[in-house]
Amino acid sequence: IYDRDYPGIEQKIIPSNQWAYTLAATGLLGVTLLAVGFFYPLLYRRNYQRAPLLLFYVIAGASFMVEATLETAMGVAFFGFFLLFLLKYADK
Repeated sequence: IYDRDYPGIEQKIIPSNQWAYTLAATGLLGVTLLAVGFFYPLLYRRNYQRAPLLLFYVIAGASFMVEATLETAMGVAFFGFFLLFLLKYADK
């Protein structure tokens, strides 16, 4: 649509929500896979009982609601680093 209707725009915008962006890009299957991938580490071995991991999920979930967090390298690095760090911390 950008190329057809607005050929002069250099900086394209993306939806302001990770769930909406994924739905627009991949449909219901993509949103379902994103939801499974997002919530599986929290639900696996009852990790939701661990306060630091649950707090991280609240922060990441809030971030998903106001920006397309996983569409930037910094967002993937933030989410991946803290998720893996807290999952390793939860094993102890």
